Amino acid sequence: MAETEPGRLRLRRELWGRHWAHQVGIPTVPVLAADPDGAWVVAEWWRPAAPTGPEFLDDAVATALRVAGSPPPPPGPPPAQWTSPRRAAPLRLARGVLGGVPTRLWLAARRAAAGLPRVPVTHGDFYHRNALWCPDRGGVHVVDWEYLGAGPRHGDLVRLWTLLPHRTDRDALREKILALSPASEHREIGVLALYLALRLLGENVKGARADRHRDDLHHARTIQPEARELARALDAWPT
Repeated sequence: MAETEPGRLRLRRELWGRHWAHQVGIPTVPVLAADPDGAWVVAEWWRPAAPTGPEFLDDAVATALRVAGSPPPPPGPPPAQWTSPRRAAPLRLARGVLGGVPTRLWLAARRAAAGLPRVPVTHGDFYHRNALWCPDRGGVHVVDWEYLGAGPRHGDLVRLWTLLPHRTDRDALREKILALSPASEHREIGVLALYLALRLLGENVKGARADRHRDDLHHARTIQPEARELARALDAWPT
C-alpha cells in the first residue's frame, strides 16, 4: 500500500515493469489485483529458496542477459527520485566517514562509473532479493522493477555479485561475468565492482540507525577487499 505520491509512483512503476517483463518473457511474480493510481498492489506471496549454487547462478545470469537483450519498455511513469534532504547531507557525510567510507575513493569511483557506456535496458537493482530463486516454479523470477531503464553495461550482474551472501558463489559469478565479456570491457567491470561495493557500504552506514541491519552492514564491509582486489586486477583503480 502507498499513502504518498512517491510511494504511489513506485507502485505504478512496479506494475509497469512487471507488465513489460511478462510481455518479453521474463519470469516475474504474478499480480492478482492493483489500483491503477498506485495506491495498492496485491501479488502472490512466494517463499524463495536459498540463493546459492550453480543452478541459481546459471539461471540468474541467463535472466540478467535476457533483460539486457530485450526491447526497451514503452514510456512509463517517470523515475522516482529518492534523494535525502540537503540539510541531511552533513550528517550523512559524517556517518559515512565514521562508518569507514573512503570519501575520496568513493567520489573517484563514482566519477569513473558515471562515464561508463550505458545500454538501453537494465533492471537497475538486480540481486538475490529481487531475483527470487524458485526452482519449484521454474527458476528465477524477478521483482522490484522500480529502476527499469537505461544503465551501465554489466551493471545488473555486477550488482548481483556485490550482494551474493556466499564467497564461493561470488567467485563463481565473477568468473562467469569475465568469461561472458570481451577483454576490452573488463575494466568497466572493475570500475562497477568498486563503485557498487563502496555505494553499498555508504547505503548501510549513512542511514538512520533504525534503518540499519547488522547482517547487511557486515556483508557490505566483507565485500570491500574483494571489490578492491578485482578493480586492481582489471586495471580499474581510479586516480
